[in-house]
Amino acid sequence: MLLLKLLLVPALIWLISAAARKWGPGVAGALAGFPVITGSILLILTLEQGPDFARQAALASAMGAAANVVFGIAYSWSALRWRWPLCLPLGVAGYALAVAASQAAALPPWPAAMLGLAFLPLAGFLFPAPPPRRTPFPAKPAWRCGWRPARCWC
Repeated sequence: MLLLKLLLVPALIWLISAAARKWGPGVAGALAGFPVITGSILLILTLEQGPDFARQAALASAMGAAANVVFGIAYSWSALRWRWPLCLPLGVAGYALAVAASQAAALPPWPAAMLGLAFLPLAGFLFPAPPPRRTPFPAKPAWRCGWRPARCWC
């Protein structure tokens, strides 16, 4: 059991990085989107504590994922206006409010987990649009501005 605990997650992460080398970052990103670490922990909890305990932990992890998304939403909206030292406590406050709301709702475990999981795909619409990209280079080539570098290939 100790060997499983020590090697399962690093082996899965190694497999994802090997997939990145072989098939590219798109495939690795899709694989990393799976709950590799959470699923591994839930497997070990099931083997050690039994299926009832693991079921409760899985439901709590679904609600935790929703609270993490609320953190991201609060942080990203505040990052449009302020620097990170102010955004971090605002994100943590959003996380704390999401946890408090899930505890105050006192729903049975399955409906609460389904509500948390249903929130995840909808949350993408709550994030702000990314700001427009600024190019690090001038709009016109340098030689059109009257300046030529020492080595010009034109």
